[in-house]
This record gives sequence, C-alpha cells and structure tokens, in this order.
Amino acid sequence: METSLASLLAKYARECAMTLFNTYWLEKGQDLKGTAGYYTDGRRFLKDLDLQGLIPENRDSLKRVK
Repeated sequence: METSLASLLAKYARECAMTLFNTYWLEKGQDLKGTAGYYTDGRRFLKDLDLQGLIPENRDSLKRVK
C-alpha cells in the first residue's frame, strides 16, 4: 500500500512539474505544443524551441544528463 501511494504521489508531482514547465515555455513561444517530457516527445519539443530561437545557451539545463 505504501509503495502504491508513493508511486501515485511521484506521478502527480511529475505532472505538476510538467504543467509548470509547459506553462513557462508556451508563454515564451508562439505555436509551441507542450511536452510530456518523455524521450521522443522531449526531442521534438527541443527541436521546436530551437526553431523559434528559444534554446538557452546551456542546453543541458533542459535535459537530464546521464
């Protein structure tokens, strides 16, 4: 039960964080489509940001580096 609850809370926290992330970027760019943050969709989102000239100098700040 505790593991299930922790998983639900983690997923909810991620969704809240992605909502804030998308809100920030969608206010900056026109015709941007939000991202769920997963690999393929994230790559598309970074490409869209790049096309609009919105990629920050430190691109690594937008993605997880292993």
